[in-house]
Amino acid sequence: MMKRKSSGKTGSGKSAKKVKPSPLSTEVVSDAEEDGPGSIAPTPAAAAAPAAAAAAAAPKATSLKDGIAMLNADEATKVAGRTRSLFADAAAKPTVSLEGLPGSGDPYLKMVIGKTSVLSIPAPNRQQEIIFETPVFPVGFTELDPVRAVLNNNNPDTNYRKQNSADVVATVNVDGEELMANPDYESSRKGMALLYHMCSDTFCKPSNANVYPEEHIQKHRAAALGGDEDAAKSFTAAAMVEANRTRGPPYLPCKASDAGAYGSLDDAFEAGDYLKFKMTTKFFTFAGKDAKGTGAHKPSVDLARRLGGDGVEDLVAVLENPENHGRQLKLVPIYDERMKPVPVEQYRQTVAELRGGAVTARVSIRIGAKSLTAKDRTAHVAAYVSKLIVVKRGEVQAAAPSGGGIAAFMG
Repeated sequence: MMKRKSSGKTGSGKSAKKVKPSPLSTEVVSDAEEDGPGSIAPTPAAAAAPAAAAAAAAPKATSLKDGIAMLNADEATKVAGRTRSLFADAAAKPTVSLEGLPGSGDPYLKMVIGKTSVLSIPAPNRQQEIIFETPVFPVGFTELDPVRAVLNNNNPDTNYRKQNSADVVATVNVDGEELMANPDYESSRKGMALLYHMCSDTFCKPSNANVYPEEHIQKHRAAALGGDEDAAKSFTAAAMVEANRTRGPPYLPCKASDAGAYGSLDDAFEAGDYLKFKMTTKFFTFAGKDAKGTGAHKPSVDLARRLGGDGVEDLVAVLENPENHGRQLKLVPIYDERMKPVPVEQYRQTVAELRGGAVTARVSIRIGAKSLTAKDRTAHVAAYVSKLIVVKRGEVQAAAPSGGGIAAFMG
């Protein structure tokens, strides 16, 4: 079915003064919250107090568009620790470039705001990790239900099946087309454009990072770094062919755009050529050393059965497989519109309602090198989702209940 396309001018928000961190921020997330569904939640009184205060103090929006803008601006002021806000960083007019570590040429990102480089440089042979809170974005394809994921992997007609169903991954895709078409997301666009630009466009520009080992691309790179403009264009054209392949190196979470690869973040934003951005994480941890034959992880078996519904015993069977002893089941923590953890018993229903809806996410961007041969290395960029907050479910828009999250801004 064709998507409805709506027009709307792009915009950017302004970062506000610092206030105490929000429930999204690393510094105030309890151990129980980080463990996600199935962990010990804070007492109802403790959880309700901040939400009630936020609801009373916040101005009320007259539309979903206004509510999203208020939520984006509010959350941008509350990040803390290592976590950064895409909304605030994009508003600060950053300059992003790809760099190579001395000696190895392993890639890492550099982002300059004003005259300050705001991202840490990774140690040799280590990945660079950048943790962001996203603005509100529309959800495309999702696979957050471990039962469904296992059942699909067990189906012989499924493409790209894993030999072991414990290796399936959770997936959340940004719907880039809806992001740019629907005016409700106008305040989110610049921040999400920064995410796309960092994870794709910058990898198609000539740099001193080793990304493309192919000889003809390397030849263009050397000339481009020497100031040859024609060679720079040739490098970018060849790099985009490799970067935008569906499978294979350099393993990027989204496709590069012509405007962003040849131009700047602003050029990419003005063009608005955004498709999906893929975030993933593992449903099952890796087993510890010597875990084989020690038995299924009982808390994970109990968590699987609490999910309920058809197919749960197939998930339990994966955990009970001797090959998977010691592996633990993990669910991506999801918070509802009132910023309250979604109970395990409601988890499958909630994730089924996310496609076509909208969320905010905490995403960890990890950038490093991947060996292709003994001498050739390429870039590997992965986006790992570690938390979701529901803003809108599917196509159903009901009056938001009172509380924190998006509900605090809706009348």
